[in-house]
Amino acid sequence: AHVGGREPALELRRKISVLLRDQDRSITLDFAEIRTPSSSFLDELLGKLFIELGEETFLRLVKIRNMNDVTKQLANHVLMQRSDILKK
Repeated sequence: AHVGGREPALELRRKISVLLRDQDRSITLDFAEIRTPSSSFLDELLGKLFIELGEETFLRLVKIRNMNDVTKQLANHVLMQRSDILKK
């Protein structure tokens, strides 16, 4: 699947949500084979998981590794925006 839009991220987020609901342990998202996903992909995947789980649970259960610097910047921006939404 491509990482350029919301649709593949939506499917992945739904699978991750089910896995997290069915087990009480963390999940690791490995970005080793992904160059730079779109911001909409990251928002659909990470941003909406962040909102769904809440900040504390997200940080405890969702582990991210092998993210390149550009993707980290995009992901941090997405999470900061979602964090602002949670604070309102």
